[in-house]
Amino acid sequence: MRRLARHLFTLCSAAALLLCVAACAMWVRSYAAEDTLHWGWDEGKRYHHFIEVGYAMGQFGVFAYRPLHAPADPAELKFEHLHYSHHSMMETGIPKPSEPWKAAGFLFWSGETSASRGTAIFWPCRFAVLATAMPPVGWCVARFKQRARRKRIRRGLCPSCGYDLRATPDRCPECGTRAAAAVAPAWLTRPPAP
Repeated sequence: MRRLARHLFTLCSAAALLLCVAACAMWVRSYAAEDTLHWGWDEGKRYHHFIEVGYAMGQFGVFAYRPLHAPADPAELKFEHLHYSHHSMMETGIPKPSEPWKAAGFLFWSGETSASRGTAIFWPCRFAVLATAMPPVGWCVARFKQRARRKRIRRGLCPSCGYDLRATPDRCPECGTRAAAAVAPAWLTRPPAP
């Protein structure tokens, strides 16, 4: 079970590393271009809904717009289009409040007219990069500790604290680790094939 958990953690770390690289690339690009992916729906050409996901000026964002008199059942909405554009999400026609909520680079606003409502959430690209970098960094730290532990076992040292166990083979006098935990498995002590 532990082996499966290690493999899953490795797989998740690899996926997070790819996302981190993509987030870094979009962060750099966000200062040169404003890219948006736009999903739109309509119902009988009367109601128009859309969701936009994009980045600009060092921030990722999600923007959603819907009419106030739209049908409540999403099944009534018909998928109309999906397209990519270079316009900024902040250029939409939805009125923004004079005082949006801001904290640590995060921004939230919601605006409403008599016929429509729009909501937007923006967060710094650096936050996305840091969040996706955590699993790969954790994997590297775990791998480093695992190698250090194996190296200590091969040398006859306590795997926990590194104390020399030649004089006290039963238990580590420094940290109290029992000898059974410090004995190297056969596959670790096996000499390399010629």
